[in-house]
This record gives sequence, C-alpha cells and structure tokens, in this order.
Amino acid sequence: MDPSVAALEPKIRQILSAPGIDLSTISAKRVRKQLLEIDSTLTQEFVRGNKEDIDRITQTVYEEISQQLGEEEEEVPPKRARDEDATEGEGSAPPKKAKKTKTKQEQADEEYARQLQNEINGGRARSARATSTKAKANGTKRGKKGPKSSATVNSDGEEESGEEKPKKRGGGFKKEYALSPPLAALLGVEKLARPQVVKQLWDHIKANNMQNPDNRKEIICDEPFRAVFGVDKIDMFKMNKELGSHLYEPEAAS
Repeated sequence: MDPSVAALEPKIRQILSAPGIDLSTISAKRVRKQLLEIDSTLTQEFVRGNKEDIDRITQTVYEEISQQLGEEEEEVPPKRARDEDATEGEGSAPPKKAKKTKTKQEQADEEYARQLQNEINGGRARSARATSTKAKANGTKRGKKGPKSSATVNSDGEEESGEEKPKKRGGGFKKEYALSPPLAALLGVEKLARPQVVKQLWDHIKANNMQNPDNRKEIICDEPFRAVFGVDKIDMFKMNKELGSHLYEPEAAS
C-alpha cells in the first residue's frame, strides 16, 4: 500500500468519529468525498486511483469504531439499572435485571446491523440499476423512479459511463475475499465479504461465550480461533487488524 494512502487513516477516523455521524448510513463514497473536502492536497485522480486501498482502510476503521461504540453502550444500561433499583426498591429488581440482559443482546445485534447496512444499501443500488437499464432498453419511463435510478447508478462518484459500473460492484464493503484455510475452516466458507467475516466471527464468539467477563474487549480463543490467530487471548481491535492477513484477492488465492 502506498504510504501516502496509509497516512489517510487519521483523517478517515476523524470523519467516521465526527459528532453526529450516523454509522448506519455512512458509505465508502461519502468518506472519499469528505477526504477531498478536508484535505486540499488530495486530488480526485489520486483518490480514484487508490480507491480500493482507501476503502480497505475505511472498512477497518469503521469496524473498530462500531465495536468500540457497541462496548461503550453495553456499559451504560447496568449503571442505569442500578440507579433505578435504588429508587424503586427491591420489588422491581428482577424485571430490571432481565431488561439489562436483553439490552446487551440488542446492542450486539445493532453492532452487527451497522456492519451490514452498507451491504443492504448496495443490494438496493444494484436492483435500481437493473430496473433503470431494463426501462431504457424497452424505451419505457417508470415515472419518477427513472431519475432516482440514474442517481443511484452514479452513487460511487466515478465515471458515469454505463459500461464501467459493473466493474465497481464488487468494491468497497461488499467485495468478497478468499479466506485463509484456518479461517475458511472456522466459518465453513471459502469466500466472504469482510463485514460478513466480522459478523460470523462475532456470532461464534457470542455463541461460545468467548469474551472475558472482566474485560469484554478481550477474546478467550477456542481451538478454531487459535488456529486462525495463533494466540490464547486476543484484543478485539487486534483481531480486526490481524484479520487482514487472512483475506486474499480471489485471483491471488487461486
């Protein structure tokens, strides 16, 4: 990776952690656009030429911030529950504890939802592009949906030529990677998009109670995890960084 691209990580982190940012709707295209706005030394040619590397850094930072937010949110309900228990008395304590457990699970689910939001948006964009192409081929207008589809086709901010768009469908957060043998054995698949890899790893962690109860950010590795990461314990942020060494370009892996 070009060192000048790697040096963009602090700016990407600044964008994704800015006050009021909604991680459920952020996109790789929006991050690239804001990079151009906040860094006058960047050019559109540079950003376009290094799009995949920039998106890869964006994905890594996105996952780290999402997980950090999820952990911070998990720590709030128990404090609130204790305050409410103190004011309402002993009789209401059992319902409060049940609500606290449910909230933790909901927060974990929301964390997964954030990571998958862009994939869902991407699926809608593909559907809109297909509808727009079919309408043009038939010479038929579909009311106001025609212009919206056109806007969606150009949502990546690149060239507007219809022929070039299919080449870009696999980029960003939706791109599938070939998995290393131990990671493929753990997840049961050979290719997967990075957000899906992260989701399935966390499904495995939650299902097997692998989080250290004294430090929820630390994962106690079981045998399949040790085969992937080579350690008995791993911090969730280090896990995300190490994950990159187990994801390969499909052409390079074949």
